Amino acid sequence: MNGSSPDGKKFTSHKSSSSRKNCSNSNHDGNEMGEPKRVLFPREKITLEWRKISAIGSGLQNLGNTCFVNSVLQSLTYCPPLVNFLISHHNEHASFCMICVMHRHITTALMSKMSVIQPNYICNRLKSIASHFTFGRQEDAHEFLRYVVDKMWRSCLSCHEKQYGLPGLVMKSDHLTKETTAINHIFGGYHRSQVSCMQCKAESNTYDYFMDFMLDIQNVSSLEQALQNFVNPEFLRNENAYKCLKCKKSVVAKKQFTVYRAPNVATFQLKRFDSNRTYTSKLVKFVTYPETLDLRPYMSEK
Repeated sequence: MNGSSPDGKKFTSHKSSSSRKNCSNSNHDGNEMGEPKRVLFPREKITLEWRKISAIGSGLQNLGNTCFVNSVLQSLTYCPPLVNFLISHHNEHASFCMICVMHRHITTALMSKMSVIQPNYICNRLKSIASHFTFGRQEDAHEFLRYVVDKMWRSCLSCHEKQYGLPGLVMKSDHLTKETTAINHIFGGYHRSQVSCMQCKAESNTYDYFMDFMLDIQNVSSLEQALQNFVNPEFLRNENAYKCLKCKKSVVAKKQFTVYRAPNVATFQLKRFDSNRTYTSKLVKFVTYPETLDLRPYMSEK
């Protein structure tokens, strides 16, 4: 599973399938991914607990097929590290800025004395969030969330360009630098894909940035089972055999995904559409989840 922006451009370094199979990581400095050339926002400045406790804010009125907007806005409004960041690091911008939009909505929702407010400010700007979103048409909530978070990330990059006087930062910086904004520190993490040769035991590691756990629920009934299936190893053999540089031949290998660095705020997307049939059907089964989730069993280092 690879993390990517809604426009299909990934946020991390990417190797071809051949180099991904053959690349061995020789960096033993304690951080196998390497270091960013520049840290745009210090990770330690992210505060996970509420800095200021406030009363429950306003509810959101459905303006006509806007439940997908409302559900995402309510989730983000009560996300402590995001709210802390927006309140303490906000500057107005002349052009469209998703950070500014979210700051305005969240402060309005939390400070309003009305029990219900209308999210007109955001609904009237759906085209600025994603050109295919249409006010009055039902859209996918998870897709909307991804676009909102991506737009906040891009707004942060633009702010840092002005802060450091570095035009072109979005396009020219190394991927690790672009993944050090506050939005990345809040919602982002890294997967490790490890391929182990079953003959010489050589290991090759690839690291992918992500903002979602995309989990198959076909044969599970709980979130923990879905996570366990995600990290279960698979074996590469026959036509999918691994070309080991050390053995200099195609060999049987074990491939396993794990969580190398967990996000501070995790987003789980459950794959509810069954694509194994001749027609597409939706899985309407119940999937349980615990009040407290321990990610350690699914981490690269336990």
